Amino acid sequence: MTNEEHVPEKDVQHQENSAADASQAPEADLVQQLTAAQAEIEQLKDKYLRAVAEFSNYRKRQERDAQQQSARLKAAAFRSVLPVFDDLQLAVKNAPEDAHEYNWMEVVLLIERKFLKILGDANIKPIETVGQRFDPNLHAAMLRVPSAEQPEGYVLQEVQAGFMMDNEVLRPAAVVVSGGPAAAGEA
Repeated sequence: MTNEEHVPEKDVQHQENSAADASQAPEADLVQQLTAAQAEIEQLKDKYLRAVAEFSNYRKRQERDAQQQSARLKAAAFRSVLPVFDDLQLAVKNAPEDAHEYNWMEVVLLIERKFLKILGDANIKPIETVGQRFDPNLHAAMLRVPSAEQPEGYVLQEVQAGFMMDNEVLRPAAVVVSGGPAAAGEA
């Protein structure tokens, strides 16, 4: 008899089970590694998508900040030249009647028209005042006087022109506001 013939049946079955377990162990380990790798991929994908979204939001915020800064600089530049425009309009308004006969007056009027065109091109428009209801967002009241012509709270006169730029007040209009009809004892 050989040694192989005397191996108990129990040992043979145990060897077969061990071989089967050994072949299943690497397979289970691979499944576990695959599951872990897929979970890591999902985490990295989530981090990547969040980073892309954060960068996109950052870029939009930077663009918005740059536009706001540009608008602030534009507004500041025009605010600084509006007093010159006021003086120019005051000169035109108070020019003597015969001044229109002189060439220099035509030049002054040409400068005023160019200034108005530049303001218009920059989307700067004058605020309507006389006859309008007083709006503290658009107007700065300099005086309140009684008036039989305008009801209380309406603008009677513009002291200094106001301007809007891109639907925002660049400079409020300085105005005289009606206090309504004068009381009997005030006349």
